[in-house]
Amino acid sequence: MDTKSPTNKQRVCEPLTLPLCHGLSYNTTIFPNMLDHTSQEQAAFEVNQFASLVAAGCSKDFAFFLCSVYAPVCTVLNTPVPPCRSLCNSAKHGCEALMNRFSFTWPESWSCDRFPKLGDAICIGKNTTSEATRQPPTTKIGECCTYLIEVLNNYHDFVRIIISS
Repeated sequence: MDTKSPTNKQRVCEPLTLPLCHGLSYNTTIFPNMLDHTSQEQAAFEVNQFASLVAAGCSKDFAFFLCSVYAPVCTVLNTPVPPCRSLCNSAKHGCEALMNRFSFTWPESWSCDRFPKLGDAICIGKNTTSEATRQPPTTKIGECCTYLIEVLNNYHDFVRIIISS
């Protein structure tokens, strides 16, 4: 089995440390991930920009979708298991309108068409963690929305820098 990523780095399972992903149905992740991040720190730089959308509760599946992309579950397959297209669509359906209200689009790297359909390939279909055991973010709605605007503006600047590079 080929365990090398496009960057020729050995895939390594490690304890999941991203705060956004705590309380999900898995506690180990594998890097490099599907976006070719080589560490949780690198993935956290991007994924933490969307914590306010998770806090806003735009989709019950959004945090799990983000974690399955940025900090994928580690399995015996020794390769990142992608989210299923249905998980992506559920997250997108709930959160894309909120993103659009702030003039942001669903990122191309999250395009649901790039993820397999459930049954066509191995993929993560849904979070099996009980809603009662998952700790919700503790943020007041007003703080959340103010923070959301700030985060989305930072994301917009980040994308602009990448495009102009």
